[in-house]
Amino acid sequence: MDSLSLRVFISYSHDSPEHAERVLALANRLRTDGIETILDQYEEFGPPEGWNRWMTRHLRDAHLVLMVCTETYYRRVMGEEEPGTGRGVTWEGNLILQYLSEADTVNRRFVPVLFNDANDTHIPDPLRPFAWYRLQAEADYTRLYRRLSNQPEVTAPALGKPKALPPRERRQDFFREPPQNIPLPGPAEFVGRAEALRGLDQQLKGNGRPTAITSVVGMGGVGKTELAIRYARSRLNVYPAGVCWAKVRDIDLANQVLTFAQVHLGLVPPDTLTEASVRVEYCWAHWPGDGQALLVLDDVTTWKTVQPFLPKSRRFDTLITSRKQFAGVETLRLDVLVPEASLALLQSLIGTERCAARPEEAQLLCEWLGHLPLGLELVGSYLAAKQDLPLADMRARLEAKRLAHRALQPDEGQGTAARGVAAAFELSWDELDEPGRELGCLLSLFALAPIPWKTVEACFPDRDAEGLEDVRDGALLNVSLIQRKGEGLYQLHQLVREFFRDKLASWGKAKDYRRAFAAALAQAASEVPNTPTLDTLGAFTPLVPHLEEVAQEQSDALADDDLVWPFIALQRLYEGQSIFLMALDRASKGLSAAQERFGPEHRDVASSLNNLAGLYRAQGGTRRLNRSTSRPWRCRASSWARSTRLWPPVSTTWRGCIAPRAATKRLSRSTSRPWTFWSRLWVRAIRTQKRFAPILRHSASPVLDRAAHTGG
Repeated sequence: MDSLSLRVFISYSHDSPEHAERVLALANRLRTDGIETILDQYEEFGPPEGWNRWMTRHLRDAHLVLMVCTETYYRRVMGEEEPGTGRGVTWEGNLILQYLSEADTVNRRFVPVLFNDANDTHIPDPLRPFAWYRLQAEADYTRLYRRLSNQPEVTAPALGKPKALPPRERRQDFFREPPQNIPLPGPAEFVGRAEALRGLDQQLKGNGRPTAITSVVGMGGVGKTELAIRYARSRLNVYPAGVCWAKVRDIDLANQVLTFAQVHLGLVPPDTLTEASVRVEYCWAHWPGDGQALLVLDDVTTWKTVQPFLPKSRRFDTLITSRKQFAGVETLRLDVLVPEASLALLQSLIGTERCAARPEEAQLLCEWLGHLPLGLELVGSYLAAKQDLPLADMRARLEAKRLAHRALQPDEGQGTAARGVAAAFELSWDELDEPGRELGCLLSLFALAPIPWKTVEACFPDRDAEGLEDVRDGALLNVSLIQRKGEGLYQLHQLVREFFRDKLASWGKAKDYRRAFAAALAQAASEVPNTPTLDTLGAFTPLVPHLEEVAQEQSDALADDDLVWPFIALQRLYEGQSIFLMALDRASKGLSAAQERFGPEHRDVASSLNNLAGLYRAQGGTRRLNRSTSRPWRCRASSWARSTRLWPPVSTTWRGCIAPRAATKRLSRSTSRPWTFWSRLWVRAIRTQKRFAPILRHSASPVLDRAAHTGG
């Protein structure tokens, strides 16, 4: 058929505006390439005959119908959608199924299409036996275009004469499964790893090397072993010569290979071969059967323990799981689950209805566990045994006992979860040297957010920066205990952070590390300018969660001279973004922290009062003070001034005051704090009240009083 006369109708569901835009882009591309495409979005004002007749006419007259399949589309075509929802797709689906039925299920018109984030299970059941197309790249669109325009890439050559060939020897054991010793998979549903399985296929089968070796790398508990089990079991047809599984950590590898060869293959090396590596090499060279074989080495700790025993024949593919990345070995890095997959895993363990009844609590529980598959599997199994335990109470118990809670300890026979979360991290801890352990414990003091490496270096002022990088990369990063989040940014997983915090609490150096952390953050806070620019805000934004951490949770570790700096920095950064409520809150908490530690008569209390007054004044009188919050500030400022017998009876502005310039300069040199002019004189007046008493008539108290009465 000439492409110019071809008419294609697109049937799809309006899942989201983004999905509708992708469908529109596909329709526009087809029309640009000469295929008349019918799409409801082209009928912006609605068809004159109404939507039902419009859909019926075009479904009947179209030469081909593209069915853009999603989970929503599947529900509506199969009649599983809520009544009254998606009536257009429901109508189209009924017509499509009717046409298929009338054609005796012979399909020449209906073409299922998937975008790259859809699953083939979303194709309606009656259409699954037929060809479908996934649009991920330009080559995928070309294949679809060939189908629509009837331009096959491969055409059959002319028929030649038959060629006589001798018969092949018949196999008598074609019912026998390939020999294998793959462990059983875990009881939980395997979710969120489809892309990882495709990645393993590509690395093992698509690299073109004589021998294929690939390594799955990730932190403890991320599901490396489970991924290898699922891959090996789903690819038994690809490896008819068998799958040999060996657990490497603390177990002799050579003995495992020789045992597999004897038990499953009936292969025993000659007694004349005494060296273990030579006996294993004999097994590789005399491996029976046809086709490829797969060797899985689980939980490899060092390369030198496995390198002498690796097969060199191209018959073997080798899959390694490890927490470390090995040089020269192709790597597939496995991360924690995305939130949707994390929630799906929890639902598979405790039931969809239980999660649906408290969706927010289910999401918060997944977040507390950091979307780590091991943690989700352990807690999910614990909740499955306690049907009456609310999800909120489960999270509260975890927050109270942290990694020590028995929900994070494995039950006997619990699939691949042979260890608890803490025990899984303990294996990585055992591989760390002293500097690596110290660095991990220090990083646990930071907030659960990307950590600027420059701030970490400031915590170790006496250490060489390059040496500290070597500890980071060679110890923590190499065993997947930290993750690189961007240039100069690193982060601990939530449960790894909890593990390191537990270790730090048992160390005698905990106070020293907390002081070093607090001092580094205070130093960084002091560098925030009084009026941040956009560039400054961008540079200091990564510090905000860590400043919040030290201000809210670890202010007791701050030195007296550093106490107010995190609060001042947060106030300036929030004020620079016009988030005045947050700025006011941090300034108020800074005042409370200073008063609690120093009492009312201290320069940091005065500077904090000054900051509050400046914030209200900066808002130009547009925000009224809440009486319940303004009166305590007013009373504290007024009572302090009266107690020092410096209460000013006048209410003129500070700008009208004349003060000795020399006194101001001397005070500025005595401190590095960026106080305003009148705040400096106020603090100076505490020391020499008689000399500066006339000047204090224009102190901060009238400013706060006027703010309380005028809304400024």
